[in-house]
Amino acid sequence: MLRHTAHPTESRYEILGLFTTSMIAASLVVMAIGTLLPYIARAFPQSAAHISLIVTALLLGDALSNALSGAATDRFGDKAILIVCGALMGITLIAAATVQSFWWVVAWFFIYGVTFAAMNPVGSHAILFFFKPEERGLAMGVRQMGMPLGGVAGAIILSTAGEYYGYRGALVIAGILVFIVTLGCAALYREPSALYGKPVKAGVMFEDMLRIGRDTRLILLTLISIMLFAAQVALMSFFPWTLVHQAHMSVGFAALVFVVTQFAAAAGRMVWGWASDRLFQGRRVLPLLITCLLCALSAFAVAHIGSMPAPALAGVAVAIGFSAEGWFGVAVVAMAEVGGTEHAGSALGFGLTWVMLAGVFVPAAFQALMQSVGIPTAWYAVALLCLLGTIPSTAAIIGSRSAAAARVA
Repeated sequence: MLRHTAHPTESRYEILGLFTTSMIAASLVVMAIGTLLPYIARAFPQSAAHISLIVTALLLGDALSNALSGAATDRFGDKAILIVCGALMGITLIAAATVQSFWWVVAWFFIYGVTFAAMNPVGSHAILFFFKPEERGLAMGVRQMGMPLGGVAGAIILSTAGEYYGYRGALVIAGILVFIVTLGCAALYREPSALYGKPVKAGVMFEDMLRIGRDTRLILLTLISIMLFAAQVALMSFFPWTLVHQAHMSVGFAALVFVVTQFAAAAGRMVWGWASDRLFQGRRVLPLLITCLLCALSAFAVAHIGSMPAPALAGVAVAIGFSAEGWFGVAVVAMAEVGGTEHAGSALGFGLTWVMLAGVFVPAAFQALMQSVGIPTAWYAVALLCLLGTIPSTAAIIGSRSAAAARVA
């Protein structure tokens, strides 16, 4: 097991800054994958009909390693996992740029998804350790804000590099940035000895994960997240595509509009995190229920984006970003709280495994709907899924009230 020399711990805000920065770097390609797909399709025109497989491979790798990465973070600590996965992510992107086959590109994106999976549990222990319960929603919202900010940076970097150097140059630049930034953050993080991890046998870790996975709260949170994650995948993968083919924008201008969605998503993660702490007194599910409704309305509006004037289109971009991605930090802190400081990684690993596995089917399903019944109908389907998310949300709220009443009695 990797151990670290004990150091005085920097302030909790510096720690939050390090994990947010590492999340920004790791998310460059993941959150802005939609801006890169047109350049990959241009390089492999014979495989353009299968372009969604890149997103599918990315999410599948993430899904298959979520549980393992969560348990490994509990076992070895945040710093060790960030070092290993940060290095592998950078190397994987550079490797994807060197291959000549479309299917090898897909394979390397799968491997990137495997290594990226650790980025959600990494840092969750530190947030639960350093922040009070009434501060965790905002802290996790700030940390998870790194994903849409990574989308902003990725959209700008990938689209600019793609125009000048093609997708290969874009991936090399992104790989170097991911490598340097994540390892730099890991080097600066002085991990407290209490968070080094515990030498637990693999069988015990698996039993703990199964025990946590039977918690009704975690099951309902997972179901809610599955519905909302479908909207997030549609946004990050096909919103630029929708703008190009439905609103007849250039690829470059569509990337700029996508940047607007990511700024709105970053704001959403902070706002929902703060609201879950302050307005809802630590209740995480009610903001998720509200988000399901807002996301359904936003996806319905995206279906009509082709006939909108510019101001309305900008408003829809803000709304879909704020709702379809803004929820994630609240869901992550809610899952982590189910596991507690000791098993936060396992709880996240279990919940996010099912979320990502469900998300694996979204790109292919969305592309199939676009090709068979049109882009608007595909977004109608996203709106319906978000509405379905209100069912487990309501069940979770009723369950938490019943539990609270039982404790009082």
